[in-house]
Order: sequence, then structure tokens, then C-alpha cells
Amino acid sequence: MHPGIWLSYGWIDGNDYWRLKSKVKFENFLQEPTSNKKNALFSVRNRYLNEDSTETVCIEDSTYNFSLHPKGILLEISATYFNDEREFAFGDQEESGLALRMAKSLTVEFGKGRILNNTGDLNGKGTWGKPFKWIDYSGIHDEKRIGLLLIPSNKNKMESWAHSRDYGVLVANPFPKQPQERREPYVKTLIKKGEKLKMQYRVLIHENQKGQLDPKKIADHLLNQ
Repeated sequence: MHPGIWLSYGWIDGNDYWRLKSKVKFENFLQEPTSNKKNALFSVRNRYLNEDSTETVCIEDSTYNFSLHPKGILLEISATYFNDEREFAFGDQEESGLALRMAKSLTVEFGKGRILNNTGDLNGKGTWGKPFKWIDYSGIHDEKRIGLLLIPSNKNKMESWAHSRDYGVLVANPFPKQPQERREPYVKTLIKKGEKLKMQYRVLIHENQKGQLDPKKIADHLLNQ
């Protein structure tokens, strides 16, 4: 699954949405798309179906808010998961959460890319598997640093860790990290009938001259808002 920015999960009650083995069905707009000169906003309800599309596993209500920022475009994402009919569980695969995919020329492996987190760790080797307050994946093109600064909300119930790869993928994963990668979960995060799990993230889509972007300053400001 290689879109640019997306929410997906490798295991919910045995269903694999990351690899498109089970379907997520758009149900309706909770708020129709609106826009003005400063921002754009829409909210949707998505229904997560089991593998043969005969049963609802859970429902996702999500809001996407785009606004102008001095250093780029700020995308704020809020997603709530629930099922009022029965419980369900998220697994602990590395391919779960809010994900970003970089253009090849901006990656560490194939371009002039860099992955940097709030503790100063670099690239996949330094950042993979570690919790973070913010993480920036960006590269140099035409003397400009272009990339995505990912900031999970400090109000999220669970801290995110980075599934960060030099070939271009970056995932903020809010579930436990597996001791060894496998499809079947070691740990399940149970959402009881009628309960809700809410996740919020900010993504700054930025393009600035080299040396003119301070991800720490931007992230600290947004986290304190």
C-alpha cells in the first residue's frame, strides 16, 4: 500500500487492511468538504468490513483539516474508532497507524533524504522502533528541503513509535512493538463495545530553502497549542 498519506492497519480482528485483503468502505460525509483562502476541511465515516464483506469490524469517523502555515501546509487528522454492536481488537504489526510515503528522490536510500526525530536520531537505523514526539522525513531537491514533519498529538492515549525505513515509508504506530515481526499479533489492544479510541496527528507538508526549517521549533509550538 503506497499512497502518500494514509491511515491503515495490518491487523484488526484478523483482517488486513494495509495489504487491502479486507475492505474499508466509504459510507458518507459527516461534514461536506468546505474551503476558503486559509483552510479546507472535510469529515467522513468509513466502515471497516471483514474479509468477505459480510460484517462490520469497526467504524472510523475521521476529520482532515488543511491550513496554511508559515513553512508549508498543515494537515490535522483526527480519527475515532468504535463499534456499538461488539468489541474488536487492533494487533501489534509494524504496518499500523498513520503512514507517509516519500517520493523516491527524497528518500534516504535513493535520494538526498534524511529522517530526524526529536532526540536527534537519524535515518532508519537510528529512528526505527523508537518512540518520538516528532519525526521529520525530508530530502534536498533544487537546493530546497522538502518533506513531511509528523507530530502525534500529546493527547493520544498511546505513544507512537516509528516504523521508519530509508526506502521511503514512515509510520506513526500507536500499538506495542513486536519482539519479532509476524502477522499474528503478540499483543492485542481491545476496544470494548461502545468504547472509542481516538487518534490525532499533525503533518506539516513543507518546502523551504536549506537551513530555513527548524522542525523542533515548529513541533514544540504545535504541541503547546
